[in-house]
Amino acid sequence: MVHLLEPIARKTGVTLGVDAEGDCTAMVDASQMQQAIANLVMNAIQAHESGGRVHIRLQPSTEAMDECVRVVVEDDGSGMPPEVRERIFEPFFTTKDVGQGTGLGLSVTYGIVREHGGTIDVDSTPGSGTRFELRLPTGVS
Repeated sequence: MVHLLEPIARKTGVTLGVDAEGDCTAMVDASQMQQAIANLVMNAIQAHESGGRVHIRLQPSTEAMDECVRVVVEDDGSGMPPEVRERIFEPFFTTKDVGQGTGLGLSVTYGIVREHGGTIDVDSTPGSGTRFELRLPTGVS
């Protein structure tokens, strides 16, 4: 997925980075999860006017009794004010100009993650970037 998005990132001068720590195996539909993560990465790329970075990190949970994999998508883009952050998972909500987005990407991502029994959290500060964290059950007990 990163290889598909790299040319888009390069056009805006954004650098994509990926790293994985330990066993990051989760029982998910690969194509749906690829779509969910691609939505997050595209939004992160678009949060930059020019230059910057987007980093994707996969890691097993470090908390006891928590059998999950964390997928973190973090950028150093424009960030979001609280009133926008509160609505980002609503269908058809968008801050993009007409013709630039439908407002469905994050709603679809939320649905995919929840359908897999996972959670999604966001932390964002205007001018300091955004961090999405997906927690997906491993399916192993």
